[in-house]
Amino acid sequence: MLLTPAHLATAVLSLLPLAAGKLRTCKARDLPAIEVFGLQVVDITAKEHRGYEDWMPFPMTGMPVTHQPIDFCNFTITYTHPGQGDHVNVYIWRYGAGSLWMYVEGATVHTPTLTG
Repeated sequence: MLLTPAHLATAVLSLLPLAAGKLRTCKARDLPAIEVFGLQVVDITAKEHRGYEDWMPFPMTGMPVTHQPIDFCNFTITYTHPGQGDHVNVYIWRYGAGSLWMYVEGATVHTPTLTG
């Protein structure tokens, strides 16, 4: 059974409070180690955004309802299901006083190129 992006997201979000003190910075190394059975984390990056305006307010996400520029750290976690040839990206925005918003991008299946 392949684990869904929600499995990784649940694992990551459950670990973030443990790193709350360290997450005052926007550095990938400050995230706790992520280990989920059946997944292999390929890469974790962090990028700070200031005055970002290209987003849509949606009250269910917990983000500000009024459209205004926001500052946030975008953590991108890329993982794979070993042997399946896929890559999945999970984006977690940390903004304000530790608020979180997450977006999961569907799997990108890489088909090997046959040569010869």
